[in-house]
Amino acid sequence: MTTTVAPQPNAAYRPGYMRGRFARSANLRTGEKFASPGRIVAILALVIMAVAWLLPFLWAVVTSFKSETSAAATPVSWIPSDGFTTAAYSSVLREGNIPLWTWNSLVTATAITLLTLIVSSLAAYALARIDFAGRRWLFWAIVALVIMAVAWLLPFVWAVVTSFKSETSAAATPVSWLPSDGFTTAAYSSVLREGNIPLWTWNSLVTATAITLLTLIVSSLAAYALARIDFTGRRWLFWGIVASIIVPPPVLIVPLFYEMLNLNLVDTYWAIILPQVVAPAMVFILKKFFEQVPIELEDAARIDGAGRLRVFWSVVLPLSRPILAAVGIFVFVMAWNNFLWPFIITSDASLMTLPVGLQTVKSAYGLQYAQTMASAVLAALPLILVFLFFQRQIIRGFSTTGFGGQ
Repeated sequence: MTTTVAPQPNAAYRPGYMRGRFARSANLRTGEKFASPGRIVAILALVIMAVAWLLPFLWAVVTSFKSETSAAATPVSWIPSDGFTTAAYSSVLREGNIPLWTWNSLVTATAITLLTLIVSSLAAYALARIDFAGRRWLFWAIVALVIMAVAWLLPFVWAVVTSFKSETSAAATPVSWLPSDGFTTAAYSSVLREGNIPLWTWNSLVTATAITLLTLIVSSLAAYALARIDFTGRRWLFWGIVASIIVPPPVLIVPLFYEMLNLNLVDTYWAIILPQVVAPAMVFILKKFFEQVPIELEDAARIDGAGRLRVFWSVVLPLSRPILAAVGIFVFVMAWNNFLWPFIITSDASLMTLPVGLQTVKSAYGLQYAQTMASAVLAALPLILVFLFFQRQIIRGFSTTGFGGQ
């Protein structure tokens, strides 16, 4: 009797072998050079974004250890002539109640987080799973959904109603939804007459569009480098980007202003645009998405001779349209609504964005509630239109990865 020995499978065809080989060293299997143009571009975008975000934070830390004289000295220097000191920290700790403020922040932030998770999860489950014609046992999920919708929409509806009141009715007490002297468009007429709405809208459109496009380019390249390219220090760089998400943007305002001042970019479009291009949170979101793109699709393209940039452009980006659209819309909204940075970095009236310009429309009689609400509605109107046109992309981007809802 002859014993037949089953042939051992070739190592190159073991399940998962090729995927591991490509994931660890695609350049050896496909002929891609270690310093290929695509690899260099992706890593360069990642390094530029990391430096652009971390440099202002490091400047803030260094400046906090300077004396007030050195901190305000010109030209700007990293190392103060009179040495480093902890006088600024001593002054803050002595004159402020840091423990109490920290406790208040901890309590409120924790309460907001817990309540948001409870209400949002119930509301999301109600939208995703509940047939509103039945299932009475899910009553509380519907209640949470209604409460959340009303709590979000009521202030906006109040702003719209108030914008159509006269100043007398808007400031009257007790507060009433229906004004005694009827509705009027006087507030809108005043804002449109005293302000340069077309110019401010154009400036907002130019800067927000440029910020969105540059953010998508830089963030997608940086995210792809973190997700697919193995290089020294990748893990540390990723955790540095994640940690930078928790840095409050106001902390970076002063160092960013000095940075723009030294680059002679103050009172230019670039001064408004460049600091807002760095978006660590968007890199994190895109990285997680790119990691879910099947590596086999990229392996097949590299076997056919495609380089990193070609794979990124022809394979990864087409599969990432939903998340790119969602990220782009959210970046555009944040850039459009940004008031503080454009207000600080520009003094030229011809460069004012819409939020900044509307704040200049002030009456000689002090705060005018109707005009303020009319300005807010005008500023929000373009964003409402963007959401109405692209709401499907927003929902798809954050509800699916683009692969059968997985």
